[in-house]
Amino acid sequence: MSRPKAKYEIIDDKGFVLSAHRTRQAAVDTWRTDHIGMPVTIWRRTNNATVKIVEGTWHEAQRPYNK
Repeated sequence: MSRPKAKYEIIDDKGFVLSAHRTRQAAVDTWRTDHIGMPVTIWRRTNNATVKIVEGTWHEAQRPYNK
């Protein structure tokens, strides 16, 4: 039996979807490169459930060096 398809959404503190991704790693990578300094929540959504993956703010000091 295969797993249900999931969508990972990055949502700002006002409830707007900033971006959606097919994998958790893509969502986290986008959070730490494109949404620095913004409080966000990453949710995993399927047809059956919604699960909070992470909530917080990525700070400039934690930004990857190569970008």
